Amino acid sequence: MPHRIHIPRRRSILVVLLCAFAAPSTPAQAPVQRDPPSPSTTQPTQPEALRTLTTLREAHSLSAEEVRRGYPIHVRAIVTYYDYNLDPRRIGFFLQDATGSIYAGVPKDTIWPGRQPYPDSLVDVTGISAPGDFAPILDQAHITVIGTSHLPVRAKPVTLDRLLTGAEDGQWVQIEGVVHSVFESATNVTLKIATTGGFIPATTVRRPGVDYQHLVDTWIHIRGNAGPIFNTNRQLTGARLFFPGIETVTAVAPGTGNVFDRPVQPVNTLLRFNPALAWHHRVHVRGAVTLLWPGKTVCIRDSTDGVCAETSQNSTVAAGSVIDLAGFTTLNGFKPALEDAVFQPFPGNGSAAASPTAITPEQAMQGDRDSELVSIDGRLIGRDLAASDTTLILSSGKFVFRVFLPHDPTNAAVYAIPIGSMLRITGICSVLVDAQETLKGYGFAQVSQFSILLRSPQSVVVLQTPSWWTAARIGLLLLFTLAVTAAGFVWAFALRRRVEQQTRKLRESRELYRHMAHHDSLTGLPTRLLLHDRLQIALDRARRFRKSIAILMLDLDRFKQINDSHGHHAGDLVLQITADRLASTIRKTDSVARMGGDEFIILLTDLVDPTYAEQVAAKIVAVLSTPIHIGKTHLPISVSIGVCTLSDEVVEAEVLLQRVDAAMYRAKQRGRSCFQVFTSDMLASTPSTIPGAPTPPESQTSATLAGVGPSPSAH
Repeated sequence: MPHRIHIPRRRSILVVLLCAFAAPSTPAQAPVQRDPPSPSTTQPTQPEALRTLTTLREAHSLSAEEVRRGYPIHVRAIVTYYDYNLDPRRIGFFLQDATGSIYAGVPKDTIWPGRQPYPDSLVDVTGISAPGDFAPILDQAHITVIGTSHLPVRAKPVTLDRLLTGAEDGQWVQIEGVVHSVFESATNVTLKIATTGGFIPATTVRRPGVDYQHLVDTWIHIRGNAGPIFNTNRQLTGARLFFPGIETVTAVAPGTGNVFDRPVQPVNTLLRFNPALAWHHRVHVRGAVTLLWPGKTVCIRDSTDGVCAETSQNSTVAAGSVIDLAGFTTLNGFKPALEDAVFQPFPGNGSAAASPTAITPEQAMQGDRDSELVSIDGRLIGRDLAASDTTLILSSGKFVFRVFLPHDPTNAAVYAIPIGSMLRITGICSVLVDAQETLKGYGFAQVSQFSILLRSPQSVVVLQTPSWWTAARIGLLLLFTLAVTAAGFVWAFALRRRVEQQTRKLRESRELYRHMAHHDSLTGLPTRLLLHDRLQIALDRARRFRKSIAILMLDLDRFKQINDSHGHHAGDLVLQITADRLASTIRKTDSVARMGGDEFIILLTDLVDPTYAEQVAAKIVAVLSTPIHIGKTHLPISVSIGVCTLSDEVVEAEVLLQRVDAAMYRAKQRGRSCFQVFTSDMLASTPSTIPGAPTPPESQTSATLAGVGPSPSAH
């Protein structure tokens, strides 16, 4: 302090505390001498554009968009809660300054370089804003203890309804209610507090040597930080409280001490009108056990009525044994029930086994037998396999009801009971109230349905098993018959489809083989065999319809030289290109065939003008004179063509082929790259008799008239 102020000791302490609470609200402060941060808590460098937040209210009030920016935070505050086990991701803190509170998280591997903070520690804190699981939090906190303060004495009183708005998230608040139960683990203690509006769990760090169980049945005021219960979508689903320790718990009205020392209350007096009753303590009842599901439910009956209680106690007692039962009364259907109950054997316990009362569904729906041991008959119509407990569905008359038994491997006999069996069930009748219909009435509870709670698998007796020929089995048999019939139809259809597929494949194979037999594999053109068939058909049509036909026989000039000089692959390419060129020069009704080697035949049908064949021959000579390009090689080619036209004369196919062959041979003799029309004198000359003979003058004249002389490119 720059100046000494002489004030009394008590007032000086008050001033120091006020300064400690007011410190966070002053925006400008001198740097604090802090312990060096451990590597695990060193903060990342924050963007310079973000201002540093200096109050917890400001940090907790950031919008969803703002908080994600990671604002730097630097405050002085008091630790109101510290829990290493609260959050598996971080060490959890609640901090409070003069403006409000916030949840802060420190990495789990933090090594405290100085003193470890505890509730009531005065700390200097730096960190960044983070969205948290529900509301903004102070994350990656670096906490340095700078002194000791005290927990806030005053807290805002709130109700469960207020907490469920989320407005008090993280704030230092006070709730009041009755402690119904205490759950203790190795690290934490949670009180179940009944408040106005419902239950609120309050959690603290367990301290050795503290008796928390004495708080049961005590009306308390408890201060702590409000915490949310949330889902994975960051939505509020409930509320809870985190209190630093037993020092923030104040007993408003003491408990009953040992509840079993209190007078025993008749069961039928529970929740009856009592104007002198200020708040509900635990009640003490005594009776014979009619049902016990350890850790879940216990039911008893005294001389007046029956009651069931929810309990977490795992003790076991035999059915019919007399026990003392203590718990908090609650509304649970048609009759009151007990919750958070405990029990113990009655000293000098004898046996008072209750006999079940046989009832009908109509009697069960009246509600009078609720929580009592009954027996009822019904027919098994189903099982609820999705339920956590063994669940049977029975019908009797117009009523359908459920039968429950805790899941256990010994329940296999119950599962084995055939559907349709007539059963006798012995157990506790549990009646549910129809809330909507009850609201419409004047106050009398209206029953909606009932169920039976079984004591053991032996509580189910089979009175009658169904005939083997049940409706279900008959239906299954019909379904099986239909399935077999359908399978037969499917098999027949599949077989027929298979046969059709195989037939189609055979037909396709046959067509393929036929095509291969009638077409050249290299060029795809018809072979001599197919040409002969087409020629015979053309001759028959010509005779019948008095039409002209013509045949052109082609032979590539010097083709052997191409094979010898450039290889057979080049020769094959020449033949393929030649075939494509020939097919492009004729009509679709005409035919071109490869006779073998480099020899081709063209069949022209239904000619009106006999000179058309010569025109086609001239066109072919010109088209095939174009060199063929194979890679970078240009192969000049030419063709010699023989032409034979048939008009009125009747000849056979072989004769026509001989004539066109003679004409083609004459074209070869004339010097190649030309065509020659057949004349009758050509039959007198053959290659064997006139090798190298000069072309007769009339043939030259014919060729000249046809417009094709020797091609200079062929020589």
